Amino acid sequence: MKLLVLDGNSIVNRAFYGIKLLTTKSGEFTNGIVGFLNILEKLKEETQPDAVAVAFDMRAPTFRHKAFAGYKAQRKGMPPELAAQMPLLKELLQDLGYRIVTCEGWEADDILGTFARACEEKGDTCMIATGDRDSLQLVSPQTTVRLATTKFGQSAVTVYDEAKIREDYGVSPKQLIDIKAIQGDTSDNIPGVAGIGEKGAGELIRKFGSLQYIYDNLETLDIKPGMRAKLEASRDNAFLSYDLGTIRRNAPIDTALADYVPTAGDPAAAAALMTRLELFKLMERLHITPGAVAQRRRPAKRRKRCPCTNTRTARRSLPSARTGARRTSCRSGTATRSKSSTSAASSAARWRSPRSPRTTRSCARSFRAGRSGNTRRASSGCTARRCGSANGLKTRRWTRSSRHTC
Repeated sequence: MKLLVLDGNSIVNRAFYGIKLLTTKSGEFTNGIVGFLNILEKLKEETQPDAVAVAFDMRAPTFRHKAFAGYKAQRKGMPPELAAQMPLLKELLQDLGYRIVTCEGWEADDILGTFARACEEKGDTCMIATGDRDSLQLVSPQTTVRLATTKFGQSAVTVYDEAKIREDYGVSPKQLIDIKAIQGDTSDNIPGVAGIGEKGAGELIRKFGSLQYIYDNLETLDIKPGMRAKLEASRDNAFLSYDLGTIRRNAPIDTALADYVPTAGDPAAAAALMTRLELFKLMERLHITPGAVAQRRRPAKRRKRCPCTNTRTARRSLPSARTGARRTSCRSGTATRSKSSTSAASSAARWRSPRSPRTTRSCARSFRAGRSGNTRRASSGCTARRCGSANGLKTRRWTRSSRHTC
């Protein structure tokens, strides 16, 4: 069988920083999810695996943190924009039928190493997808590493087998651990040998073979006195770095490849989540039908309160079938105007509010008889802002859909 194992944290980090921030209309970030799924689909097209596993780190400390308190101590936390996407990504992967692998106390690298060992023992093929060069030490006749890199500002993937590692580094995959033990690793805060970098470490291992051989014969080897002094001063750090940099291959996980064959998952849940995240192009690529998303019910608009009578805005007046008078309903009650009134003064005087026995001109906004097109003039006397001015006449446009809102 062919197993494709993804270093989840490494891939999602490259996806997050490789794509500009994307958000849904509701403000949820999605660029890490989009990039990860696109990378996964591309890997599947290129490798045609029989089984797929996605390994993620856990927040709990590992045995490396217990061995060295400074391990990865300088690393900054995950950006909140990416941290918010991690639970959604894991949920979506499971809904799509993929199996996620985590192991408390162990790193994702150790999960990759365990899968590589299992494939070697059973004669299967293991393909590791990662952006971390530490995984190159796992390369073997059955295991290849697809390393995601950036060249000239463009994303690229380099496939490493034993021949490619020998070509690029001049050593075997296992000897990369010895090189790292001497040069150290600033990204993981692995100390190494102070004063010896990548070039010097590579020369030492290519010449003498291993870290253990160097220290066993340190006094007799043909090494410059200055480099010998550095090696002697950092003996403990060198072996600590070798232990920290070695990927374990015995993590307590399920290594039966048949359990990692992708299933149908939960198509309805995947469709609903992808619709919510607005991943419509990905849904077309994965042949997923968009799911229904419940629409939020908009609250009904409340009528504005009339500043004249402290009641809700009246609806447009309609003629009464029984009396012929025009009636306008407010929440406060009903105000009635006589049909026979013609002048502005009489129409205003005949409006009466059921809550107030006295005549008022507030809600009775009287109009002059003369019209000019769709323009009416509101008479003075009402103190409402939209009804006119107490200092004189004010002209406003009037349409059939307009309502009196004083």
